[in-house]
Amino acid sequence: MASVGDRIIARIVDLTPEWEGVGLFGAVGTKEAHDVADSVVMEKSQSPQNDGEMVRVPGVWPGDIVECALLARSRHHGHWFGRAMRVVAHGVTREKGVCPVQAACGGCAALTIPYEAQVAQKRARLEALFPGAGFVAAPQPLRYRNKVKWIVGPGSDGRPTVGFYRHDSHRFLPVSDCAVLVLALARLARQLPEVIADVPPYNEADQTGLLRAILAKCTSSGEMLVTFVVAARPDTDMVDRLSAAGTLEGVAGVTCNLHPDTGNRLTGHEEWTLVGAD
Repeated sequence: MASVGDRIIARIVDLTPEWEGVGLFGAVGTKEAHDVADSVVMEKSQSPQNDGEMVRVPGVWPGDIVECALLARSRHHGHWFGRAMRVVAHGVTREKGVCPVQAACGGCAALTIPYEAQVAQKRARLEALFPGAGFVAAPQPLRYRNKVKWIVGPGSDGRPTVGFYRHDSHRFLPVSDCAVLVLALARLARQLPEVIADVPPYNEADQTGLLRAILAKCTSSGEMLVTFVVAARPDTDMVDRLSAAGTLEGVAGVTCNLHPDTGNRLTGHEEWTLVGAD
């Protein structure tokens, strides 16, 4: 019987609605898993040992043969949660160089999967739910997203910058660009660090600092609305610094959102305009 901490070899057969891989495996211990992975060149159609149990594994794709570590077992459904240690054989060839922080960020589960393979999965899911509904692929798989929620934290030089939380954590990951954002928002991400250079970022651990997050939306014409989420009402000097975002190319309005509470909610209930339209 498999136990927490075991290394197993799983065959990925499906995806969850969150695009985590669904794998099948037999009761294979750590040594056996290494032996199988090291000594067998597995074909895509080949199953590893017995398909006796199910494991959910992020970052993999149907057809992959994966060595993964078992982290926990669901009390309610009986399946395992795992972490991919390495892909022994790929179901589809991955695309490289799309995003340098994709693995750490985890925001785009299928970013390295060829778009044709993504479309095939989505089309099959739609057909299963709504037979005959038809499917229209996106005109472009990158640079399509017109809104973003950046977390604010220290960059490599210690100065405030924008980024996201690392996968399944509240640890800050600086991100200077995001491959799915429209170009106007990508440009804004490069410009904002200068605006917030002297604005202390909020520290979740000790609840100090001011600036928690920056939200931005972009219209089809390239006009942007920027919202600064703050932990306390900013003084006049901080208001002037944040209002400077209104001078950036394409920014039509700047607002401030007050969020003094702890917890996972990203914004508060009070918001007001600093510059331009809201």
